This record gives sequence, structure tokens and C-alpha cells, in this order.
Amino acid sequence: MIKEYAEYKIAILGFGTVGKSVYEIIKNESNEYIDNIDVLYVYDREDKLESFRKTYNDVEFTSDINEIMEDEDVDIIVECLGGVDYSFKVFNLAVKCNKDFVTSNKALLALKYEDMKNMARDNFINLYYEATVMGGVPIFRNINNIKKVDTLIGFIGIVNGTTNFILSKMEKEDIDYSKALKMAEEKGYAEKDASFDVDGIDAKYKTFIILNYMYDRCYALDDIINFGISNITIDDINYARNNNKVIKLIAACNIETGFVMPMFINDDDIMANTSGNTNILEIHSDNLEKTTIIGQGAGGLPTAHSVVSDIVDITCGNMIFSNEFEKAEIKNDVESDYYVRTKKKIEGFDIEKINEDTYIIKNSELKKVYEYFKDTDDLFIAKM
Repeated sequence: MIKEYAEYKIAILGFGTVGKSVYEIIKNESNEYIDNIDVLYVYDREDKLESFRKTYNDVEFTSDINEIMEDEDVDIIVECLGGVDYSFKVFNLAVKCNKDFVTSNKALLALKYEDMKNMARDNFINLYYEATVMGGVPIFRNINNIKKVDTLIGFIGIVNGTTNFILSKMEKEDIDYSKALKMAEEKGYAEKDASFDVDGIDAKYKTFIILNYMYDRCYALDDIINFGISNITIDDINYARNNNKVIKLIAACNIETGFVMPMFINDDDIMANTSGNTNILEIHSDNLEKTTIIGQGAGGLPTAHSVVSDIVDITCGNMIFSNEFEKAEIKNDVESDYYVRTKKKIEGFDIEKINEDTYIIKNSELKKVYEYFKDTDDLFIAKM
């Protein structure tokens, strides 16, 4: 909803790294766009509020979500809670109370995408989510600008910093996966349970969100193929190096294809040389051919920057995110060669044997390869 007067009041839900950074930007930055935004409430658990109140005395802290929703002065709900079930209940309350919704929660958006889009559309609510993909990098604003005057072909990129850090360390320092993972944990790039990152689930959610946005569609999340890197060895790294390649966990799509999996990249390609926890996305379109966006994909202030950008665009009436979409299907019938290391006997494919347990599968459909190997435990596979 667009207000007829200039001042907008927001409620920040979740006062962790991102929520605090949103607050700090709004309170500390001063310009014509931010000065008309006021943080009216901060919501968090009751046991945290006393310490917050000692530090921040210019905002109302509450653990009562209904207090926020029932206050007609609150225009925009800023969701930085994380999780899915409770955050989705909060979204339902926001819609019921006619409040716009800004989120940094990729899991919420990916798992509840169709429901949230339908509810926002039917109730004339703005649903903005720049911060769900690549933190502070303005992916959706760039895509929006391109598709206004150009035909989008697809994208390819590195959208998970944890796996990029691990693969970069293995490549540059010749260390094994477990040691690189431990280094990622020590730097705070990986959780103790890193499966969400290393199994490609985080990147799958992001690919799903970008793909839907690019084409104003709603695909099935489960149709996006994902293979991870948890079984990679230094032998795989060396095989790539000996063929002038680098292995990266790549997210890619076009209008009928969507996947996340390790991929052999030419070692002189900008993507091969994007190291550490940096993210990169190449957007392909007819007129511009290739637009490359690179930056930090996480962190409190970068992510909060995207959140505040969403708030500003709502207050200015800038329509970055449409709630209109059509249902569509991912076919994943693209053909390629695949590097496969497994103890599983491979049948039904044209293969070239490299050694005892490593093969090249020749010119096969991605979907067929996925269906054959998706439940294989000892697998490492990379698109060539």
C-alpha cells in the first residue's frame, strides 16, 4: 500500500545481526529517503528485551506480535527472524492487518513462495525480498532493469559463499575437504552442521527465487536439481587442474532449466577466479549478452542494506517486485558430459573410464543423470 503522506513506520522482527543492522542504518544514515522512515517497534524473545532496552532507548521493544500487528501506525513489517513456520504465521498476520512485508528469509520465501505471492497479490500487499539472495548485492534490481527493455535468457553464478570458500582453499592451498571445511567453520562461514550449504540446498533456494523472479513464474522447488560438494577430494581438484579447469558449485537456469551442482570452469574465466566467500552472478540477455554482478553474499550490514533498500522502494512507490506469476515446469533436458566418481556400477550411459571409480558420462540429459544418481551416497559429480 502507498501512503498519501511521507512518514512511514516500521517494525523489525528479530534483533540479531541483520535486524540490528537495519536499525543502525535507519538511525545513523540521513537523507531524503531514510529520514521519513521511523523504527516504531522491535520484536524479539522476552528474555532478550531487558538487555536491548538498556542499550537502545528510542524504540519500543516487545515480545507481543499482536501489539505490533494491531497498531495501525505500523506500515511495514521487516522480518529478520529466520525459520519458516512461525515466520509464515507472522506473514499471515501482516497480510490480515494490511501491512507491507520485507524479508531477508530465503527459506521462508522458497518454501512458501506460491502461497505468499498469492496472498500478497489478493490483498494488495507489497512483498519485497532483495536480501534473500546474495545479501547486499542488488540482484533483483539489476534483473528488473534488464528485463524492462531486454529478453532474459538465464543466469549462471556462484551464490553460496561457504562452498566457494571451501573450494577456493582446496584449489589454492592443495588441502582436503575436511580441512577446508574446518577453516570455513573457524571463520564463521560455515555452521557446525554445514549440510545446508555443502549439499547445495541454500543455493537451490536462491536459484528457485531468482528463476521465478526472472520470468514471473512459479516453478516447483523440488524440480530444481541439486548436487553438493561434501564428497569432493583433492583428486577431483587435481583432475580439473590438469585439464585447465577449476571446480565451482554453480547455480544456473534458463526458462526451462534450473540446477545447482559442481561444474568445471575454464581457469581463465572470471568465475573460476572468484575466490573466498565472494558471490558472482552472470545474467544473460539478448541485447546486453552478459551482465556480471559480484560482491559479498552475506554479513549484517550488506544484507541490511538490501532490506533498507526494499523499505525505501516501498515508501517511494518503486515497483521492484510483482506479485503476478504463472505456473511453469522445469524440464532439465539440457545435455552435457559429467565427471562422476562413485563405487556404484554405472549402466545405461555412454561412459569413458578414467580410473577404478571415476568416469566421464558422455552427452546425457541432466534430468536422467540426476534420477540415476540422486540416492547414491558415495557420489561426487560435476558438470563438464
